[in-house]
Amino acid sequence: MESPKVSVIVPVYNMEKYIGKCLDSLVSQSFSWYEAIIVNDGSSDNSARICECYLSRNQNFRMINQVNCGLGYARNTGIREAYGEYITFLDSDDYLEKDAIKRMYGLITEAEADVVVCGFKRVTEDGKYLNEFVPRITGKTGKTEYIHHLLSRGIPVNACGKMIRTSIVRENDLYFSSVPYGEDYLFNIALSQKVENVLISDYNPYFYRYTTNSMVTTLNPKYISAQADFTGQLIKTILGIYPSYVNKNQKHNYIKKELSIYIGSMFSLYQQSVYRTQAFYPVGNNTIFLFGASTLGYSFLHFYKNRRHIVFVDNDPSKWNSFFEGYEVISPTELKKRYNSSHRIIIVSMYFVEILEQLINENTIISCSEVMPFSCETALERAFASQLDMLKKSEFSVSQELVSALLDFVKE
Repeated sequence: MESPKVSVIVPVYNMEKYIGKCLDSLVSQSFSWYEAIIVNDGSSDNSARICECYLSRNQNFRMINQVNCGLGYARNTGIREAYGEYITFLDSDDYLEKDAIKRMYGLITEAEADVVVCGFKRVTEDGKYLNEFVPRITGKTGKTEYIHHLLSRGIPVNACGKMIRTSIVRENDLYFSSVPYGEDYLFNIALSQKVENVLISDYNPYFYRYTTNSMVTTLNPKYISAQADFTGQLIKTILGIYPSYVNKNQKHNYIKKELSIYIGSMFSLYQQSVYRTQAFYPVGNNTIFLFGASTLGYSFLHFYKNRRHIVFVDNDPSKWNSFFEGYEVISPTELKKRYNSSHRIIIVSMYFVEILEQLINENTIISCSEVMPFSCETALERAFASQLDMLKKSEFSVSQELVSALLDFVKE
């Protein structure tokens, strides 16, 4: 085989259900100058056997077996073994459209860029389209702008859906950390400080499979602990960025945003646990408004037996053509017209705090208790109630008490 232009790194761990679709999407690529590096990270199911079947039929596929070390370390193995001038990552439960490698390679070489950033489509476990993330800003950019785009989350922060010049990664020892959550974001921030030329594209060839039973979409103590560790590392990373790229005030705002996302995502997951325990279903004609037409909102649907009176709310309902998964999507303005005390609002978004503040400021709700699913019996609940009540009086800020309470919740 001619020396590959692109190395596709595929970490695999117990994905026998999806790995076939993933590798099929590589076999069908319209671009032939690539190699697929499959890193079997100690799978105990039939994943390795399935991969071996592809090795025998595709000379540009090779597999490396290692003991289970986690996603980040599996990717690091692929980086060290890559022969391609460029690398891209493909998770074993996801897949690519047939022209993905060809078009991404064309974009990065034509622009003479170090990195090309693309969007992605979210699909359900059975491949049904959910939504997509296309970068809000496109075109060629430099280091400083790229850092700000990442920290403001205006572009995807995941590792997949990008093509990167291999030499940039190796020469700067840019490898994934061992944290089980957020390793993509940390890797990209480190990468952003070493690149010079970046192309951000509205092309979205990557299909990200959203699973409702993953660690990230369930109230898993390991996930809560992992996200706490990630948030701590992220704050240190932001603080360590050179002042010439991000000044002190900007760093403060980015850190504040990340802490807000951390708290919001934790609380949304906590809501799931509460409503799952209560087995809350719509009664009669009472409507449940799920604020957040998203993958997290989608994960709430399986809690409800009677779904006739579920309505999604989104700040931009037009992007869904007024329907999400067959359910009506309305604007916050329309929510204000329809909502009354017999209905229920559930915020299903990592931006929980910002949305709650919005509902209060727009006078849709009078008090936080209208969307609080608890009675302040635990340390976590008391901390949330105390902190969120402050939204009525001042700008949201994060207290050490709240962070400590979140960590205490892991032990409860």
